[in-house]
Amino acid sequence: MNAHSDMALEGGLANAMGRTVLVTGACGFLGAHLCRRLVDTGDHVVALTRRERVSSPLHVLGLSKRVTIAQGDVRQLSLLRRLVDEHEVTAIVHLAGQPLPQGSLSNPISSFEANIASAWSVLEAARGSTAMHSIVMLSSAHVYSQPAQSMVTTCIGENDVGTNLGPYAAGKRCAEVLAESYRVSFDIPVVVLRLANVYGPADPHRTRLIPNAIDSIIDGLPVTVHGDGSQVLDLLHVDDAVDGIMSVISYGSELQDTVYNLGSGYHTTVHDVVAAFRSATAGPVAVEYGSIEAAPAIVLDVGKLTRAVGFRPKRTLVDGIAATLAAERMLRAEASHWR
Repeated sequence: MNAHSDMALEGGLANAMGRTVLVTGACGFLGAHLCRRLVDTGDHVVALTRRERVSSPLHVLGLSKRVTIAQGDVRQLSLLRRLVDEHEVTAIVHLAGQPLPQGSLSNPISSFEANIASAWSVLEAARGSTAMHSIVMLSSAHVYSQPAQSMVTTCIGENDVGTNLGPYAAGKRCAEVLAESYRVSFDIPVVVLRLANVYGPADPHRTRLIPNAIDSIIDGLPVTVHGDGSQVLDLLHVDDAVDGIMSVISYGSELQDTVYNLGSGYHTTVHDVVAAFRSATAGPVAVEYGSIEAAPAIVLDVGKLTRAVGFRPKRTLVDGIAATLAAERMLRAEASHWR
C-alpha cells in the first residue's frame, strides 16, 4: 500500500464510529450484509425497505432487531426528508433499485422509475441536510459496453462508459449523471460505485451462477453451467464489496471524484468457479454444460479506488467460495430447525 493509501486508511478509520446511516434497499442481499457490518462497527442504521419479508436477507442474517426498520418507497421525497431529519442521518447508502437487468426489457418505464427517480429523491433529501457527511450510490458494471472477444483480458476503467445501453444500464447511467450534477451544483458529498458481480451467503437470486451451484451441490445435483465454462467474470465476495462501501462512507467529501469502480480486478472463468467448488467440497462436482455461447464479461479496473482509499479485495475465489458454501449450509440447517 502506498503512502497516500496509508493516509486515506487512517483518515477513514478516524471517522468510522458513531454515525447514523440510512440504507435504502436494506432488505436486499448487499444491503443486509452492509447493515450487519455497520451495526457491528457501532453505527446506528435506519433500514429503508419497501416491504418487510421474513425471507429477506435482512431477516435471514438475523438483523431485523438490530436496525431501525422504516417501510416505504424510496421515491417518496417527503419520507426520505423525514427520516434524514428525525434520525439526524449523517450518511446515506443508496442500494434500492431494480436488482437485475433482465426485467428492464419488458418494462423499461418501471426500470427507469426504480433507478432514476429513486436517485433524485435520495440526492434531494441529502441536499436539505446540514449534517450529511457522505452519500454512496451503487451503480453497475453494465454501464460499460460489452468488450470484444479480443479485449477479454482487459480491465475497464471509469472513463470507458459504453454507448447503445439497454434500459437497465441507461437508468443507472442517468442516476450517475444526477449524482455528478448534485455534487457540482450543490456541493453534495456523493460518490458512485460501479459494482461488479457480488456473491456470498443469503443471496436471494438463486438462479445466479454461485447460488445455483450451491443449491445443486447441497442437494446432490449436477451444477448447470451456461456455455462451455470459458466465460470470464469479475466476481467480488460480498465482504469485500462491503469493505469498499465502508471506506467510501468514511471518506465522504474527502474524495476528489464522483465515480469509482468496485470489483475484484481479476479475470475469473466459470471453470475457475467450478474448480473452487471442488476445492471447497474436497470431492467431485458434476457439471452439465449448456448450449448457450459464452460471452465475454466486464472486468473492472479498481486502481482508482485503491489509490483513493486503499481498497483491495481480501478474499481469494477459493476462500470466498468455501466460506459462502459453509455459511449457506449453516443457514439452511438453521431454517430447517425453525420449521
